[in-house]
Amino acid sequence: MSHHLYQTEGIVLGSANIGESNRYYHIFTKDLGLVMAFAQGVRELKSKLRYHLQDFSYLSLDLIRGKDTWRVTSADTGASFENIFRDKEKLALFAAVAQFLKRLLHGEERNEPLFDALTLGLHFLEKETFSKDELKNFELLIVAKILHILGYWGGNGETKALLESKLDKDVLEKVTALRPTILGEVNRALTESQL
Repeated sequence: MSHHLYQTEGIVLGSANIGESNRYYHIFTKDLGLVMAFAQGVRELKSKLRYHLQDFSYLSLDLIRGKDTWRVTSADTGASFENIFRDKEKLALFAAVAQFLKRLLHGEERNEPLFDALTLGLHFLEKETFSKDELKNFELLIVAKILHILGYWGGNGETKALLESKLDKDVLEKVTALRPTILGEVNRALTESQL
């Protein structure tokens, strides 16, 4: 029985060990949405996938849909987020956003606007230097953008315009003035969605 090979880009949101050498991954993909994928023997030293399939890595990958689960057949590291991995605060922020996405996304549903917003946010986080306040603003803004794209955002016109604008330092500065409003809207959206 032959299986269709799916080629896509993805971001590893997290993983868990299974057995002696296997691993199970949550991967947010550009074309398939959130998939839970299995990689056999990936923890063995001889595994070619071992160095590519790391938590929070950006990948080009090949997936095959099995009877009950997805299986990763090949992966190649795409964009490098080395500056994020070297900075504990940025990495903690990335991990928090990954957890948030795992909480919000259920099942496989393509959402290219969300994938694009996330990757643009990660590239911005990678290339810029941030103060502690700017990092807090960035985290709040990316969470709000995720909620907005998923349709949970009510918000007023001012906050919607901010969420739809391109990420840059000026936008982060505007978040400071609107922080209580944005935070209130995030909490409202999470309460109403029961997430």
